[in-house]
Amino acid sequence: MRKVGLALIFAVALAPAALAQGGSPFILCPAGEAFADCTHATCTGAPGGPYSCSCVIRAVESAMSDQKTNPSLNCFKSTDTQVQSRFAPVKYAQLCGKAFQGSHYYPYWAWCIAVLCTKTGKDKADCPCTAPPAGPTAPYGVVRDRNTYSPRQCVKPPEIWSSATFGEAQAIQHFMGAPPIVVTNPPRH
Repeated sequence: MRKVGLALIFAVALAPAALAQGGSPFILCPAGEAFADCTHATCTGAPGGPYSCSCVIRAVESAMSDQKTNPSLNCFKSTDTQVQSRFAPVKYAQLCGKAFQGSHYYPYWAWCIAVLCTKTGKDKADCPCTAPPAGPTAPYGVVRDRNTYSPRQCVKPPEIWSSATFGEAQAIQHFMGAPPIVVTNPPRH
């Protein structure tokens, strides 16, 4: 059995088969249950949201924020038409900050965790994501397939990414027992 944390307890009151670490803001959802993996999704929408993000449907171990105000959403079981967005561990990410447009700074990323998405195909889902929650929104991480840096991935729309702050991503990665995310850096000149 994978080591997920120091003390795992069954969160039976929250959702069948969901695991939570005492005091943790996260819920671990078991492999085998379909979810929308938005960790590498591109989105469309105006700065500040709402956004529409195209996510991939997977059935590996995943995690999400504990939905204390609506526990029925914890590890939501997919249906023929809906699937929930969750986090899956990643290997590489590049850090981005806020972008300036007009007279405001906007975080050019969408918050997709725990939203209910519409299935658009066997392995695709359209997720209605929002602007990041209140609080620090930078740096945020853009998932990379390899340890390379691309300045285009930190620019203003039309490239809006589903993301989280880097601190949140590292915390949930640690909660899941996955290795730390490798940060890709710009080339040195």
